[in-house]
Amino acid sequence: MRTVRTSRTGLLALAIGGLLALSAMAQTAAVAHDPQSVSTSPKNAVRYFSSSAVQQSFSTGTALFQEAGVPYSISTSRRDKPGVVEIHLRNNDLMFVQEGSAILVTGGTVVSPRSTEADEIRGESIVGGEVHELSKGDVVVVPAGTPHWFKEVRGTFLAYVVKTR
Repeated sequence: MRTVRTSRTGLLALAIGGLLALSAMAQTAAVAHDPQSVSTSPKNAVRYFSSSAVQQSFSTGTALFQEAGVPYSISTSRRDKPGVVEIHLRNNDLMFVQEGSAILVTGGTVVSPRSTEADEIRGESIVGGEVHELSKGDVVVVPAGTPHWFKEVRGTFLAYVVKTR
């Protein structure tokens, strides 16, 4: 297995961020020309999370934002030990490492895969795959349908995880 630093995924995350920014700019420009097009639906509401709310969420590793009808969610992931293999058939995972280090394996062949709920598969481990050594400041983009597994966690590992469809 080879070890890969996440610079490529960091560039991909920047590209995705750029596309989202361009989309927001286009929407802003459209609103400037047509103020009647401004949507005030809850789906487009501004969300704010105080530092204390974020820290509380990180203490348990829970969903920070998740709402029906919104095509993304934000979680504060807390890992103190290795996990199971995850495959999200419809969701992409964008991970932003805040603290700690871990070994993430992506791709490969899942050992003992099983469906846990709609569009979600779990497994025991991965054979083969690409190894990523993650540490503070790294960004990883895991496309929908890609097996991923935190094989090793050193200390407490904290990351924001944005799930998009």
